[in-house]
Amino acid sequence: MADKSPKKEAKTEVDAKSPLDEVKEIRKEAELTQTGTPVKKTADPEFITVQDPAGEEPIELPTVDGAVLMTTLQSSFPGATGLKYKNPKTGANRAVQVDPSGLKLLAPSDGWEDKTFHVILASRKFLNIQF
Repeated sequence: MADKSPKKEAKTEVDAKSPLDEVKEIRKEAELTQTGTPVKKTADPEFITVQDPAGEEPIELPTVDGAVLMTTLQSSFPGATGLKYKNPKTGANRAVQVDPSGLKLLAPSDGWEDKTFHVILASRKFLNIQF
C-alpha cells in the first residue's frame, strides 16, 4: 500500500538561510525601496585636506558615505562649526553645507576633490550691533 500523504521536501543547505542572511536581505530590500538604488559601500574612505587654523600642517579627514562627520571635524579641531573653501570661479569663500541634523557636512556639488578646506571656528566675540 502506497503512502498518499504529501511529502515534505527537505531543505538543502543552499536553500536554508540563517537569520542573519534574512536580516541582510530585508535591509537590502528596504534600501532599494527607499532610494531606488542599491547600497554602495566603499572599502576605503575618501579623505579631504583641511588646513589647520593654527598654521600647522594640513590634516586629512575621512569621509563616511561621502560626508564628513561633525564629530570627526570637532575632534580634530575643537570649536569647529564647519568648513569653507575658495570657489575658483568667483574667488570668494564658500561654506560647506551642514545636513539638517547638524551631524555631518555634505559634499560640495562638485565633490571633495582638488580642494583645500579651512575650518570655521565658533566666534568667541559678540557682535556689538546698535539699533
